[in-house]
Amino acid sequence: MNSHNLSKPSTTMVLAAVIAFVTVAVRLGYGPRTVDDAFITFRYARNIAEGVGFVFNPGERILGTTTPLFALLLAAFYRIGSQLPWSALLIASLADAGTAVLIFLVISRVSRSTLAALVAALLFSVSAGSIRFTGGGMETGLFVFLVMLATWLFIDERYSLAAVSAALATLTRPEGIIVLCVLGSLFLVRFRKLPWFIIGISLAIGLPWVVFAFAYFGSPLPYSMVAKGSTYAFPPLTALKSLLGYLVAYTLPTDDLELGRLFKYGFAILVLFLGALTAIVYGKRRGEDYSVLWAFPAVYLGVYTIANPPVWEWYALPLVPFTVCLLVSGGVEVWRTAVTRMRIGNLHALGFLKFLVLPAICLLGLVQIQQILRIDVRVGRELTYADIAHKLQPLLQHEDNLAAPEIGALGYLLPSAYMLDTQGLVSPAAVPYRQDVLRTLSLDVDFQALWFASGAIPPSLIAEQKPQYVVSPEKLAALLVRDEVFSEAYRLILTEPSDFMGGSGILVWQRVDGGN
Repeated sequence: MNSHNLSKPSTTMVLAAVIAFVTVAVRLGYGPRTVDDAFITFRYARNIAEGVGFVFNPGERILGTTTPLFALLLAAFYRIGSQLPWSALLIASLADAGTAVLIFLVISRVSRSTLAALVAALLFSVSAGSIRFTGGGMETGLFVFLVMLATWLFIDERYSLAAVSAALATLTRPEGIIVLCVLGSLFLVRFRKLPWFIIGISLAIGLPWVVFAFAYFGSPLPYSMVAKGSTYAFPPLTALKSLLGYLVAYTLPTDDLELGRLFKYGFAILVLFLGALTAIVYGKRRGEDYSVLWAFPAVYLGVYTIANPPVWEWYALPLVPFTVCLLVSGGVEVWRTAVTRMRIGNLHALGFLKFLVLPAICLLGLVQIQQILRIDVRVGRELTYADIAHKLQPLLQHEDNLAAPEIGALGYLLPSAYMLDTQGLVSPAAVPYRQDVLRTLSLDVDFQALWFASGAIPPSLIAEQKPQYVVSPEKLAALLVRDEVFSEAYRLILTEPSDFMGGSGILVWQRVDGGN
């Protein structure tokens, strides 16, 4: 395969431009289809831009977003007149394009194969999870880009710039601290000295935010982390199983297929094997160290396995570029070894990638993109909340309290409403009530039932806070509808049909005495 090395800079630039264009075009074609969690950050960004403060509810300094850097970027875009859903889509699309190009550069360097690099970059470009949550307005695309940029710079031995990128990743999502720890540890092992410059750069970039967060919020830790960690309980290894389940569909163009557990875990074992080949064979062959390609995903999975928090789909996305790199680079080495032992000509070896693998990925990718574009994931959830917000708007008085387990779309579309988050992400008062519910649960029950029970609205919270309105998916209102005090104090005024969470609708109650 050496004849297809990237020997000409012009070839690299042309292919990188094509990869970036395809990646951005697919995501812009998908358009902004904002998911509920992204709306939380949008409301923070809008309040910052309008001078209300870094708050979700005016006057309450609670850090309920896990992405302060992304919120500040969005606030800047909003300030100059850009719509937040389109701003988020543009930022994340450009970041995804950068990630695809970085994957191309990493595989080009590791495997010395243009075709292998192109295969790897295209796998990420058509990743279902990346497309959905970039269009969904999430910060994950920016975070993944900063992580991958730090990885590439570390491989290229530009350690100071790698530390800058990793520090910015930490301000984008808390998991960025994993990148800093991995890079610092690998530097320590490689050079047998403490990475003082990594520590210094991290402090220079991160310390101003930490000081501000302590002064403004009382803590730099997002309260959403505290709420999720203290009010959910799942059997051991639940987080690991969830991440591996999402990872397969987001790495391979198989999003519309029902994959069995054996296939998912078999895929994980295959990636581990090929990753070992990448780290050992290539490193020894050229005296280079690619251990960061497996160290970050290994530590990332380890942290989630130990913490065992609730896992949402986008939590698996930071693993996708590394999985692609390990899968393709290790696969190339296996193929080269087989070609050598079977004495297959170089032309036939290249033909395998050129005439089979690459066309297959392009075909499956096109089918997957068509499927993704056709299905709007907001149906039954965000679009239903938008309908509810439209119907509630004429009824709401200024600063009326509205309680809900999902506050994103409602909070953004009803800017004058005070939102009581029954999950506790931006409402610390809700956490003790949810912990009371948690103590009554048994980890032996069905996982799905445990998930709904952990997220259910505590009737005692509503009785204490007395919100004017309560909005909830049917499944999360199970405790409310059985509570006599709630039934006497609230009347059902609206039921919007929705199969979200397997229920029949999203329900709206109004307090009968006006909240007194």
